[in-house]
Amino acid sequence: MTTEIFLPRRITADNVAIVSNNFIDSDKNPKDSSIIIDINNVKFTEPAGIVLLFNLFKLLDDKINLYIDDNNELSNGKQYLFDSGIFDPFLKEAPEKYRRDTILTLKNIGTEEYYQWHDGILKSWLRLCTKRHRNDFTAIKTTIEEIFNNIKDHSSVNSGAVYGQFYPRNNELVIVLSDLGIGIPTALR
Repeated sequence: MTTEIFLPRRITADNVAIVSNNFIDSDKNPKDSSIIIDINNVKFTEPAGIVLLFNLFKLLDDKINLYIDDNNELSNGKQYLFDSGIFDPFLKEAPEKYRRDTILTLKNIGTEEYYQWHDGILKSWLRLCTKRHRNDFTAIKTTIEEIFNNIKDHSSVNSGAVYGQFYPRNNELVIVLSDLGIGIPTALR
């Protein structure tokens, strides 16, 4: 059986959780073996929405066949989804991606890959966005490094999905990192 999921106009962390209820049961298993993700209504996507949606696809990757319905017409919102890299690991064929300097392409990074990724891709992207060519990124590096250490020490997955967006008009960087661990138990929060 196939389930068709219609993504909303705005993809946010909150509505990804709501959408996931349409195709994942309470035991985190897919409700069907094939899922069609209809992206035709998408106009805007927040970075946290992209990472959470990616993690859902990753969670189900070996349990389902994933298909994307884009009506073969790419609006800005749909093109942005493809440009983000969200579908790269899951689709055999996808529309051509465009390099956007404002996007840190979504990548699932193993804890053992972190330093190489940081010293290459992340640092280059930060320099490009901020126009800073010195090593001013100590706070960002320390924060992300600590998150990866927590993933390594406390998650059975040993990888995290990282995505970034630079908003030039606001001079704002947003970097989202998430793993598939169980999270912090409520009793410890």
